[in-house]
Amino acid sequence: MSTEAALATSRRQLEALRDVATAVGSQLELDPLLRSIVGAVCTVVGCERASLFLLDETTGEVVSRVLTGTVAEIRIAPGKGIVGAVLASGEPVHADDAWADPRFQRHVDEGTGFRTRSILAVPLRAHDGALKGVVQALNKAVGPFDDDDVQLLAALGAELAVALERARLFDELRRKKVEADRRVQELDLLVDIDRALLAADGAQALLDIVVDRAVALLPATAASVAVLNPRTSALVFRAAAGPYANTVIGRAIPSDRGFAGVAFSERCTIRIDDASVDPRAHRGDIHGGSADGPLLVAPLRVPLARDHARERSDATRAVERNGGDDDRVLGVIVVTRDRGAPAFADADERLLKLIANRVALALDAEEQKEKARARDRLESMGRMLAGIVHDFRTPMTVISGYVQLMATTDDPAERQQSADNVLKGTEQMSSMIKQLLAFARGDSEVLLRKVWAENLTRDAAESLRRLVEDAELDFVVDVHTKSAVRADELKIKRALANLVKNAREALQTTPPPAPARPRITLRVGDDGDDVLLSVTDNGPGLAPAIEARLFQEFATFGKENGTGLGLALVKRIAEEHQGSVVVDNLPGAGCTFTLRLPRA
Repeated sequence: MSTEAALATSRRQLEALRDVATAVGSQLELDPLLRSIVGAVCTVVGCERASLFLLDETTGEVVSRVLTGTVAEIRIAPGKGIVGAVLASGEPVHADDAWADPRFQRHVDEGTGFRTRSILAVPLRAHDGALKGVVQALNKAVGPFDDDDVQLLAALGAELAVALERARLFDELRRKKVEADRRVQELDLLVDIDRALLAADGAQALLDIVVDRAVALLPATAASVAVLNPRTSALVFRAAAGPYANTVIGRAIPSDRGFAGVAFSERCTIRIDDASVDPRAHRGDIHGGSADGPLLVAPLRVPLARDHARERSDATRAVERNGGDDDRVLGVIVVTRDRGAPAFADADERLLKLIANRVALALDAEEQKEKARARDRLESMGRMLAGIVHDFRTPMTVISGYVQLMATTDDPAERQQSADNVLKGTEQMSSMIKQLLAFARGDSEVLLRKVWAENLTRDAAESLRRLVEDAELDFVVDVHTKSAVRADELKIKRALANLVKNAREALQTTPPPAPARPRITLRVGDDGDDVLLSVTDNGPGLAPAIEARLFQEFATFGKENGTGLGLALVKRIAEEHQGSVVVDNLPGAGCTFTLRLPRA
C-alpha cells in the first residue's frame, strides 16, 4: 500500500473513531448507538460485515444484538464457534481462513448463503473488566486481519463498553421515571376514585360510579361488579356499565363457576385474551349472555388485618376457606372488550386491582356502617321500650288513683266517674303506644280538633295533680284565656305531663332553699295570635351545657332511669301543631318551659 493510501486509510479510521466518540457522547438510545458503532467497525478495520453479540447473563450465552446484512438473531454458547471461543477464553481470535478453522460454524453460512473468508473476534469488557459480549468483523477487504486490527477493534470495544454502561444507566433512569409516572398515575386514580366514593350516597351509588370509571380508565367496553349474597352464596351483579348493563344488573351466578366465580372462589385475578374459547366460560355469567373478547376479572379483597378484631360469621369463614386468613373476598369486578379489541395488558391488570381494592375497602366500610346503624336501631328500640314505661307512669298513676277511689266509695256516681277516668287512662296508654311507634318511624299522625284552651288545661291538671301528689310540693294552676286551639288533646296532655314530670324530678333533686316550698305552676294565657301553655318550677334551673342539648333525642343528662325522649317528644308535639317550645332558664331560680300554639 502506498504512503498516500495508508494515510487515507488512517484518516478514515480516525474519522470513524471520532464519529464513534461523538455518538457515544451524544446518543443515549442504545440501539441507534450500537448500530453506529458496528457500522464504524467496517470502516475502521476495512471489513465486509460486522456483528455485536451481548451476554445474556441468565443463560451464559451471547445473543446477536446488531448484525450487518440480513442475518437473523443468533445465540452462541461458550466454546461454540469462534465467537464462543472468545466468550470462553476472554481472548481475541482471528482466522485468515474461516472454513479451515475447526471452530468455525459452517451451518451459519450454509443457512444464509453468505461466504465467510476471514474473521476477527475480540471480547467486549466493561470498565471493571467483566466480559459483556463479543465484537466480530468478517472478510477484511485487503489482506488478513493483523494486530493493528485487533487493537483498533479493541479500541472500538472500549467505546462500546462506555456506550453500554451509559445506556444501562439511561435505561435504568427511564425505567424509574416510567415507574414513577405510573405510581403518580395510580395515585391520581386513587384520589379520583376516593373523591368519587366520598361523593357517593351509599353503596349502590358507589358501585355505579366505579363501573363507569373502570370503562373510561382501562378503557373497556363493559364493566360490572358482583357482590356475594351470604344467604344464597351466589354472586349478584349489583352494578354494570356498557351496552348490556340492564340485562346484567340483578343477575345471580354461582360463586364457584364462570370467570367471576373462579376469580372469587380462587381469590385470584383472571386475564384472558379470548374468553369465548376458555373452558371456564359459564353461559350467561358475563355481559350480554357471553364474553367473546378480552376479559379481566379481579376479586374485591379486604385484608383481615383491617378488621382482625371483628367477629367473623360462619359465612365469612366459608368465604375464607381457600385463602387462609390473609383476606376475605366480598365479590368481583369484571371488565370486557369486544372481540378483536387489544388484549388487556399488565398495566390494565394492575389498574383494575387498584380499583378493586378501593371498592372492597369502601364496601367494607359501608358494611360496617350498616352494622353500626343496625346496632343503633336495636339500641333505640330498647330505649323506646324504656320510653313506653317512662310515659306509662302518668296514666298508670292516674288509673291506680281512680281504682283505689272506686274501692273506697259506695257512691255509684263517683264509681262511674272513676271508671270513666280509668277508661280514659287506658285509651291514653293505647294511643301513646301508637304515637311512640309513629315517633320511631318519623310519622306525624296528628288528629287536630278545636278545643278550648281553658278546658284542656283544667282537664290535664286533674291528671297532673295525681302525678305530683306524693311529692310534697305545691301544684298551682293559673288560667287566663278564653281562646281555642286546634290540637290533639292527648298529645298536648302528654307534652304537659312530660314537662311536669321533669319539673318534679328537678325539685326532688334540688329543692329551693327554706323556707320556700317546692312549687310547680301550670299557666295558660294569650299572646297575640298564640296561646301559651307553660310549666314553671322554682328549682335549681338548667346548667348551660344541658340547655344547649335540651331537646335532642336520647339526651339523658346523667339520669339513672332516663330515656332522653321526654323533651324530644315535647318538641315533636309542638312542631306537629305548627307551634314551638322554648325554655326560659334562671340558674338557681328555676325555669319555665312554654308551649306556643296557634289560636283556632
